[in-house]
This record gives sequence, structure tokens and C-alpha cells, in this order.
Amino acid sequence: MHGRALALTALACAVLTGAACPACTERKEPPAPLPTAGSSTNAAIVGGAGAGAGADATPVGAGAPSAGANGGEVDAGAEASEVAGASDDAAVPELLAPDGGPLPQTHDTPSIESATYKVRLAHLWRAIVEDKPELADDAFFPLIAYGQVKAVAKPEVDYERRLVAAFHRDLHAYHRKLGPKPEETKFIELAVPIAKAAWVKPGEEYNKLGYYRVFNSKLRFQRADGKEGSLLVLSLISWRGEWYVVHVAGIK
Repeated sequence: MHGRALALTALACAVLTGAACPACTERKEPPAPLPTAGSSTNAAIVGGAGAGAGADATPVGAGAPSAGANGGEVDAGAEASEVAGASDDAAVPELLAPDGGPLPQTHDTPSIESATYKVRLAHLWRAIVEDKPELADDAFFPLIAYGQVKAVAKPEVDYERRLVAAFHRDLHAYHRKLGPKPEETKFIELAVPIAKAAWVKPGEEYNKLGYYRVFNSKLRFQRADGKEGSLLVLSLISWRGEWYVVHVAGIK
């Protein structure tokens, strides 16, 4: 259901019919708060533990011992393996209603423990390693969502020619940063500074609807020679309670 052609069709239908988004326009209560800087989810980690996983870091994934206020150890190897071996199924939750129209935005707090998030993260890493950016298209903010969120003319054109094009260029560049043996690099973690995430109100970023946004996540990896490196994931934003990449190396 996340196919680009299907998304374009649904977006065109919404534009032509002028259908409003009742769930977004009628709901007035403020969004659910994200964890504060003093909580045990100050830094949310997917993957290994090592540098960056401080006393307030929370490991992601079922079965991993918790760290932080309650103590305990983080099973780094199990987390990295979980991401690396994630199934290709259901990378993106349903985006369309039974009638074929786009589902509306929600105030649901995005989670880095979501099973679909981990699949998208696995696709992002694989796309970089194999130098095939299109493998990570489902990790990118969906077109169906972009058409509802952004107050720009011809959102599908801006989406394809600017955002997706920049995303693909950045992933090609990141592949080259893995070194001479990219196939031997190992994923460590994507460190997301959850405590710095914020709800972006309508009108703040040429947006018609609100969403959660977090800047400056770091994708850490180990090269074939054993040295560690990291890649910037500049901006994640939410749609219906899920994090998606929208900018990688910079805003273009």
C-alpha cells in the first residue's frame, strides 16, 4: 500500500474532491507529551550500546535488559542483530482507509520500539551498504502524508524532485563513507535524542498539520578495519505515531 503510484492516486483524489481531514481539524486537545530530559528515555537507542548510551539511555526492542534508573545491562549484540535481520514485511503501517482515501494524521507519540520502525531502519542501513537508495524509500516520509502536511503547490512534484532526490543523493554519498569494504561494515545503532523531540504546530514549517520532529540522530557503524564511524540523520518527523526520515545530510 506504500507504492509510489498508489500514493499519487490517493493524493490526487484528495486534492480533486477537496475532502477535509475531520480527525485533524476537529481534534483540539494538545499532543501527548514526549519524555522529558530527566526521564529514563533521554536518549533512545536502536542497536548496540557503547559510546552514546549514557545513564539515561533506553535500549529499544523486546527482551533487552533495561538500563538507566533501574540499572541493568544492555544486550547490544541482540539489538543490532534484530535490526540487521528485520523482515521486509510491513515496513509501513496502513496509510489508506478502506475507501481508498488517505488516513489522517494523529497526535500519537512516535515510538522507536515499533516493529515497523525497526524494519525501516534495517532498510535504511541496507540501502547505504548496497548503494541502492531506493531500498530505503519506505523509511522516508510517505508521499500520502506529505500531501496532507505541507502547504506547498504540487506537493507530489516537490516530494519527488527535491526531497526524494536529495535523500537518494545523500545515501549514495554515505555509501562512500563506509570505506573500501562496505559489505563488511557492521551496524551499531541509530541514536535518537528523544528528549529533544518537539511537536511542530501548523504554520511553523510551511505545514498545514502538526507532527513530532527530532533533529540530529546518529547512525553509528563499525568499518571493516574495526574503526567506528557515524552518519548524520538530520531530521525525523512523525506520521500516525511512526518516525520517518525526511532529511539526512542536510536540508535541501
